[in-house]
Amino acid sequence: MVRRRIGALLQLVFSVLLLLFERWVREEAAKRGEPVSSSPKTIASSTLYHLGYLWLRDRDVGGIRTNRLRAFGFQLAQSRLSNRLFLQSDDGEHDYLLGFALATIGYRLWYGVLRPLPGSED
Repeated sequence: MVRRRIGALLQLVFSVLLLLFERWVREEAAKRGEPVSSSPKTIASSTLYHLGYLWLRDRDVGGIRTNRLRAFGFQLAQSRLSNRLFLQSDDGEHDYLLGFALATIGYRLWYGVLRPLPGSED
């Protein structure tokens, strides 16, 4: 359980850093006169998408956290789906990363900092 909690805290730190990096990228692009356009729909949908991913993984649905082969298969399918849904353009990639960071920060603050991690104790 301690290892899972440390992993959750590292995810939180990584996501905060990613959010700060995305902010810097957007500011630099605006300075160059090439602002990154944002789609609230893409940000919201990628946030919900990643919240669902974290929820499934924390609860080990289908053994996707504890079984390496299932974890690999799930990650591969998840990656292909996110590429198809969100990563068709550079702006979509930035919106996806923003949604990813927001979802992880919110979820890991709730499950990992303020409350215990859901799922089994292994």
